Amino acid sequence: MKHKIGSYLIDLIKNNITEKSLIIVLGESSRQFIETELKTLLVGDKDKENEAEGLTINEIQHLHDDIKILFLNRLQYLFMYLTHLEVDKGVKTMTMTYDNIIIFGLDQLLSKNGKEDDKETDVIRLSQLILNCFYSLPRRYTNMNKLISIPFEESETEETAILTQIDSYCKYINGIT
Repeated sequence: MKHKIGSYLIDLIKNNITEKSLIIVLGESSRQFIETELKTLLVGDKDKENEAEGLTINEIQHLHDDIKILFLNRLQYLFMYLTHLEVDKGVKTMTMTYDNIIIFGLDQLLSKNGKEDDKETDVIRLSQLILNCFYSLPRRYTNMNKLISIPFEESETEETAILTQIDSYCKYINGIT
């Protein structure tokens, strides 16, 4: 897997065998990419160099049982889900079901949102709102190991540049290194 998300998937499958993970995939392009990569992981592709070739039965079972993937196509649904996690009062032990949460493709939904004349302002406002909510989860839950936001586009676009800066800022104000 050449994309950054691929290395995280392999790490979650092979190295974090006892941890539960949630991958939130945003947008249709991100969904197709993840589905293709998961097929490659499970089936293997003899033409490509595959880092995860030869998954053990335990790793495949871990992928099936402990790594959940949530596909969303609207920013509102992502924000509602993160807000629910942040303010859920039903959890008495202060531990979350998931040890790792990865958001993949936020830039895809941000680029589709907003009017052309005010697009940069919308990207800044929405990404800060979502990422601040996302990175505040460790204040509520004690078992959070990884909270990562990975853009779909690996090339530097206007949205990914803004998103990278806001990502760093939200990590900083929430005390995540």
